[in-house]
Amino acid sequence: FKGDVPVWIDEGVAQWTEEAIRSELHTKTKELYEKNSLLSVRDIALINIRTLGDLKQQLFFRRTRTKENKVGVLILSPDVLINTYYIQAGSLIGFLIEKYGTNSFSEFCRQLRDGRNVEEALSTSYPEHIRSLNELEDEWRKFLKNM
Repeated sequence: FKGDVPVWIDEGVAQWTEEAIRSELHTKTKELYEKNSLLSVRDIALINIRTLGDLKQQLFFRRTRTKENKVGVLILSPDVLINTYYIQAGSLIGFLIEKYGTNSFSEFCRQLRDGRNVEEALSTSYPEHIRSLNELEDEWRKFLKNM
């Protein structure tokens, strides 16, 4: 890879490749959606999850968006943040593959491999549907709403 693969994509692919947990990822993500407890996709892209395991006594405040498209705030312990992150990372990868197919996802991965950033890779691989992290979140939330 010429560029760095974002951690959420790397971890999301790892989650999604475990076929035995795919339905659990769907169920847990839908529960988070229904409880207005989803992290924003932009937050997921910014969090370095690999450094959070050592933090035990800290609370994390994260911006979220409710089902009604209102701004909200999540207050999470490190364990809950880490668990939510992994669930959502796997769900996002599953969404891209299930909704738009493996060919588009392979193109997305090729774009990342060739050094494109995530938004460039999204806009090249999903030009008619997703051109940014915000659009990824919008489309993913529509998918969750109809699950």
